[in-house]
This record gives sequence, C-alpha cells and structure tokens, in this order.
Amino acid sequence: MKAHNNNSGNELADQLAKEAACDGELDIAYNKYPKSAVISELKELGQQWQSEWDSSNKGALTKTFFPKVKDRLAKRLQMCLNVSTVITGHGKLRAYLHRFKIIDDPMCPCEMNPRTTEHLIRECTLFRKQRQRLKNSIIKASGSWPISNTELANTYTNIFQNFDVFLTVHLSIFISVISQLDAQNFCFTLNLFHASTCFEQMCSKHVEA
Repeated sequence: MKAHNNNSGNELADQLAKEAACDGELDIAYNKYPKSAVISELKELGQQWQSEWDSSNKGALTKTFFPKVKDRLAKRLQMCLNVSTVITGHGKLRAYLHRFKIIDDPMCPCEMNPRTTEHLIRECTLFRKQRQRLKNSIIKASGSWPISNTELANTYTNIFQNFDVFLTVHLSIFISVISQLDAQNFCFTLNLFHASTCFEQMCSKHVEA
C-alpha cells in the first residue's frame, strides 16, 4: 500500500520501526542472520571463487584433481605433506626441485621420464606394485582403469589417499636428491628435508586429533 497511507497497522509498524532505529538502548529481540541469507551469500561467494579458479593460470595440476571448488570444499582430505605434494606438484618431486635448481636432473630413478605427479601415479616402474593395488581397489569399488585425476580425488578419495606412493615418496626422493649434492649443499638440503618431515608429522597428529 503506497506510503502506508490510511492503514493503521502499517502506520503503527512504521512508527515502531523508526522508534527502534533511534533508540540505542533498546534490547535486541533478534540478532541472528537468516539461514536463507547465509545460503544465498555462500552460493554467490562460491560462484565468484569458481570464476576466479577457472580464469587463473595457476594450479594447473590441482585443477585436474579439483576442477570444481565445491567438490574440494565437500571433501575431508587427510592432508599431509606427501598428499599436498602430489596434488599440487610442489615440494619434494624431482621435477619441482629441478625447476628451482636444487638438483641437476629431474629424471625419475626409473629413468623413464621426469618425476612428476602424473609419472608417479601412471607410469613409474618403481611403484608398479602400489599402482596395481590402487587399480585393483578402484575396480573392486566398481570403477575402471585408467582413471582421471578428478575421479581419483573425488569419487575414490579414501582409496587415493591410501595410495602407497604417498608413504614411500619422501624417502626415495630424499635418497635420490642427496646423491647429487656437493658437501656445501648437503647440510642445507638435509635441514630442508628434516623440516618437511617435522611438518608432515605435525599435520598427521593434527588430522588424528
């Protein structure tokens, strides 16, 4: 009704609203954020986040695991240094260490290709047994092989997190790295790996807690 004219109920409601707005000492009767507003805001933020994720030229490997932001938010990943390294391609992979000139050779000890996430998961002969266990577990769960990174991370999350490569990649990379270092860089890298191990243990304890 236009301007509440000649409607006593609306006029009274308008008057009370003005009095409440001007009275700083008035007790708050309701101060909760409406659930519908929260859902609407989260949806809007999610769309914005997805748009930024799609347009970014960063995180190319991570996008193969989680192309949709909502899928990552829905997952309770047991994050540790090894899982993070494989999903992001950053950290203790030989290809990554070579990129920053920490080591001279990015090649995997299997001598097939540079040691990257894709190499570890799909072709490294040193992890043939681990890969076969991963494959068998996925097929047993009604999946198929080969499989995309997106399916690995989202459909078969628990199986993927138990992939044995996560448990063994740290030691094998450490051994391969220190074998190439001179005496001056050895102590630096030893401290670096020691720090990463401590961080990994802290993450594990946090997840268990």
